[in-house]
Amino acid sequence: MSDANALTELERDLEGLRIKFERYFLGLEKRPPLADRAKYKRRLSRFDPGSETVIRFKWQNLTQRLTTYERMWERIHRQIEEGTYIRDVKKADLREGWKKKDGKPGPTAQREQEATRKAADVGDEAAAFMAQLGVPMRGAPKKRAPAPSPSPAVPLRGEAKAGGAPARPASGAPVAMRGQAKAKSDAPRPRAPAAA
Repeated sequence: MSDANALTELERDLEGLRIKFERYFLGLEKRPPLADRAKYKRRLSRFDPGSETVIRFKWQNLTQRLTTYERMWERIHRQIEEGTYIRDVKKADLREGWKKKDGKPGPTAQREQEATRKAADVGDEAAAFMAQLGVPMRGAPKKRAPAPSPSPAVPLRGEAKAGGAPARPASGAPVAMRGQAKAKSDAPRPRAPAAA
């Protein structure tokens, strides 16, 4: 089997492993597919990409994707054990009903309200502490600094000098600044006398 075909098969198997873990997290499977995961890791580590750049790149990409998936799977598994996995929490709330019959909010709404209140309290404390230090909080409206004292103006070419009129050519047309197109006038240009 060629290296490209082996990599294609490894990529297909990684997608299958991801689907198996999704099925487990949805509750469709009773046990996590840990044996399949170990088998896949062995196959991936035994694969020799050789010196071909494209195959080495694809192999490194598969290795990184597996590492990313493993971190995500571990995080979700930890959340399931702690009872904070969002899918499980929402399923439980749906079973109880979003609102209880007495009109009080359900458990998810209570948790969201409590989290919002705690975040506001922490934010207020942080803002007070940062204000005490004199450091503005990110996202807070900035106080405008006083305007800097005016520096002595340096006249640009064509601007008026202190106490004088702007420098203009004898024709009265404004002087063009560097980089600006010169204005074309409709008046005919004076011609130089022809040499006889």
